[in-house]
Amino acid sequence: MYFAGAHTCIASTLGKKMKSPVKQLAPEKILRTHPIKGKVDGWFFRVREVSNSVYEVEGTDLYGRKVSKTGTETESILEECIADAKNIINQTKSKT
Repeated sequence: MYFAGAHTCIASTLGKKMKSPVKQLAPEKILRTHPIKGKVDGWFFRVREVSNSVYEVEGTDLYGRKVSKTGTETESILEECIADAKNIINQTKSKT
């Protein structure tokens, strides 16, 4: 899949500092769409059936970062998303 302009946007921000900090989202707002909480601190998850017996698990944090997986076993893809969220946390901790 190709998104016009995506490469330009990414390339233009490489090597530059962010101009303004990312605002933290309200947990109450995230919970409306991602009702599973407590698996990873600051992360919220949801499970949707996207096709007959095919599920998508999506997670988002308070800063809008996202992880997602699709499969037929909801528990296993939820665990994979949890692991991905933890990896993001570890990566951001090592950069600070």
